[in-house]
Amino acid sequence: MSDDRPTTFLVVGATGSFGALVVAAALVDGYKVKAVARDRAHAAPALPTEAEVAEGDVTRAAVH
Repeated sequence: MSDDRPTTFLVVGATGSFGALVVAAALVDGYKVKAVARDRAHAAPALPTEAEVAEGDVTRAAVH
């Protein structure tokens, strides 16, 4: 991987059929992967251990 491109992919929908393919391809290409999932407990077993799972729901706004 060259130094001038991003090193991390953020994948929303990583446990879906298309998202799972994106996660796998990004990992094979040497990227780090952060996967957004509504339920971390459901997503973690469905994704490669190299993918970092972040719990969140893009349909619900978070207030800080």
